[in-house]
Amino acid sequence: METPSTEPQEPVREIPLAPVAARAPARMAAWVAAIIISLLHLPTRPPVLGIALQTSSSAITSGEAIEIKWEARNANQVRIEPGIGEVPVTGSRKVTPTESVSFVATAAGTSGTVSAKIDILVTPAPAPAAVNPSVAVVAKPERIKSGQSAVLEWNTQNADQVAIEPGIGEVPATGSRTVNPTESVSYVVTAKGPGGTASAKADLVVEPAPTPAAAAPAVALVAKPEKIKPGQPIQLEWKAQHADEVRIEPDIGEVKATGSRKVTPAKSVSYVATAKGPGGTASAKVDIVVEPVAGLPTVALVAKPQKVKSGQPAQLEWKAQHADEVRIEPDIGEVKATGSRKVTPTKSVSYVATAKGPGGTASAKVDIVVEPELAPPTVELVAKPEKIKSGQPIQLEWKAQNASQVRIEPGIGDVPKTGSRTVTPTASVSYVVTATGPGGTASAKVDIVVEPDQ
Repeated sequence: METPSTEPQEPVREIPLAPVAARAPARMAAWVAAIIISLLHLPTRPPVLGIALQTSSSAITSGEAIEIKWEARNANQVRIEPGIGEVPVTGSRKVTPTESVSFVATAAGTSGTVSAKIDILVTPAPAPAAVNPSVAVVAKPERIKSGQSAVLEWNTQNADQVAIEPGIGEVPATGSRTVNPTESVSYVVTAKGPGGTASAKADLVVEPAPTPAAAAPAVALVAKPEKIKPGQPIQLEWKAQHADEVRIEPDIGEVKATGSRKVTPAKSVSYVATAKGPGGTASAKVDIVVEPVAGLPTVALVAKPQKVKSGQPAQLEWKAQHADEVRIEPDIGEVKATGSRKVTPTKSVSYVATAKGPGGTASAKVDIVVEPELAPPTVELVAKPEKIKSGQPIQLEWKAQNASQVRIEPGIGDVPKTGSRTVTPTASVSYVVTATGPGGTASAKVDIVVEPDQ
């Protein structure tokens, strides 16, 4: 689709030539000189300024790209808005608008400016339908003796989160886990996804072993991992046998014979698990090393200004320290640790800068408010009639739109947006109605002529 623009042509000025054959040579020379001088003072017609703008498609689905092409004539500057800015006199640009938009190309030259416009209709892409999650779980074997282990195997589909209870927690979508329950238990796998929730159950029967002579307790304790940075968690896992009481110190206390616990120590520490039973006491220790790190990341993000009209740009400025990676969302992505970027949001948006480094993660947010264009008020005022004799009444009628307050002066004050009022002025007067609203102020006036009695 192409929109050309041209200007009217200036007529060429004609200069009559006087016949010189019958005149003396001196007079002929004078005429020739006069003609040359006139030609030198002819006005120079400015070059015609024009611009053409076209697109590869005027109707697309959200997410598709289009190509905009333009060509300007006799221009020294060309701009395309919104969102593109200054461009060469002739060129093309691929854009991916997320909503319907009108692109306007403006060419400026010595003779003024001209514009061309194309409208792009953007249709939202249909959202895919969510699929219900599915889940399956088995225990191998389904029956064990006390102290023996079994393997849980599960498989899920269309799930974002999968958890197994009791005692296991969140797991991958597909996997297996060795378990050592001390009593019969039902393991339930729950899968959650965009399409809903599904669950499956596996029953594991634990047959009690014959009561032997009191055996000495045994306990094992491991940490995954054993070396961390400040603020990172570790997983403590333990297993005790032949114990009536199991405790882990410091800061945890009594626990079940077999289990796991997430902890986040602030400094290096040694955890000790102690198992007590009829056969005595046993203990196990694991050392956790918390490594010091460089300073924690910091990030600052500001917008100048934070409130704009639709189509106006704002300047994002940020500065991050102790960070290996800095990202700004939405729509910007990875950036340098310090910098600035002009943005032109079409609606109010919150930009979030995230800085990641060896010491952890930090983020900062700034809100940009895009104010919609407000319609200006309009108001009309008429008088019936506009000329009266002294003592006669007139009818004032008014109508206002896009206004929150309407006043008529002199002598009347606040009135409804639409209405009428009978007045009897004793002298000629000008009534003025003023309408005020979010979009500004408008007024209208009517002059009343009061003719004196004869």
